[in-house]
Amino acid sequence: MAERNRSGMSEKVSKKDQFIAHFMQLPKADLSSAHQAIREEALQALTQLEFPTLRDEHWKYTRVAGILKGNYTLQETKIDTLPEGIEIEGEANNLLVFANGFFQPHLSSIPEQEGVSVMTTDQARIEEYDQIDVHYAKHADHQSQIFTALNTAFNHTGAFIRIEKNVELAQPIQIIDISTGEQPTFQPRNLFVAEQGAKAAIIHRFIGDNVTSSFINGVSEIVVRENANLNYWMLEQHATNEQHIQTTQVYQERNSNFKTGTFTFGGKLVRNNLNIAVDGEGCETHLNGISLTDGNMHVDHHTVVDHLKPHCESNENYKGILSGKSTGVFNGKVFVRPDAQKINAFQNNQNILLSDDATINSKPELEIYADDVKCSHGSTTGELDEEGLFYLQSRGVNPTEAKKMMINAFADEALAVIDSDAIRHHIEQIIANRCEEL
Repeated sequence: MAERNRSGMSEKVSKKDQFIAHFMQLPKADLSSAHQAIREEALQALTQLEFPTLRDEHWKYTRVAGILKGNYTLQETKIDTLPEGIEIEGEANNLLVFANGFFQPHLSSIPEQEGVSVMTTDQARIEEYDQIDVHYAKHADHQSQIFTALNTAFNHTGAFIRIEKNVELAQPIQIIDISTGEQPTFQPRNLFVAEQGAKAAIIHRFIGDNVTSSFINGVSEIVVRENANLNYWMLEQHATNEQHIQTTQVYQERNSNFKTGTFTFGGKLVRNNLNIAVDGEGCETHLNGISLTDGNMHVDHHTVVDHLKPHCESNENYKGILSGKSTGVFNGKVFVRPDAQKINAFQNNQNILLSDDATINSKPELEIYADDVKCSHGSTTGELDEEGLFYLQSRGVNPTEAKKMMINAFADEALAVIDSDAIRHHIEQIIANRCEEL
């Protein structure tokens, strides 16, 4: 494709510009004037920003050029039933379901609870405008991050959850994003707010069902107010050819507690950007993750914990289990700012390679500008313990079960932080089922 410049010379249109032009042709959501102005900011940013390449430090192990080649479509979709086998026992209520980014009210179940708002973001723009306007696009960076700008310019809807002051959510809220069909694209935009003293848990799931390929570009902004306690668990069960960029931006206030886990079990390319601004004293922050990869999967966990105030603690523990020709990336960075004394910050990344062709790139980092802190990081990569496997088999355990037991034991530490037995058991079962395929 080419166009003429003012001198009449032919200029090649970049793949990025073609990609953005394709999205410009897709239907857009109706926005309020304030949010329309934010969209215009994002569109302006897209004219200046470029898609990252391997020359960019934060993307040096993850090639995203393949995303530009897809001819994705925005498909208004209705599905009749949920995919088989996805139900988490005991967690059937408080359910928001989306298919290719479109809300499925007939499959959703939102019991009323005083002090709790659960709805789509397009509903919230009408019914909870004052609340959503306080935080929407205030935390995630749509000025310098191209995928966040893309989402801010072209998102339609997503989930809005707000738990009011001192309210404790009776049971977790579950969000299910299902991709289905031929080359769908969707860009869910979510906002979760736990007000002062609130307590809640959110389960966010991405599931590929009868989908050839897809491009998902999600952004979630999470606000944890003073003394609030929020758990956020994300399960990614994509189909083989799906590509997913997920940016989760978290803001913590004084004495808050935030726990999160990212559990990735499928996809062609998955990049999880998790950024946490710890902007209050006395905060606790816990990050956990498990990637179980095979075939040609590529999974990249990129985390940033930014300690801005003193007397806080963060713990990060990511596990990788890689087989086939899959590749994994862990790049975790902890900042300790000059005023953030008395910080305890720990990072740990452990990986097991189940095949000779699997690869992991691990880069835990600390950037410390305060002198009264306790910070450490570590990374290990190896194979399954042959002695342990031999011991189990010598006790009558068959080789497949022995490997499964060893992998479950390896993953257990990253699952132990999950408070819900039902959620933890569900993830353990996914790991067990996947181990049989390795």
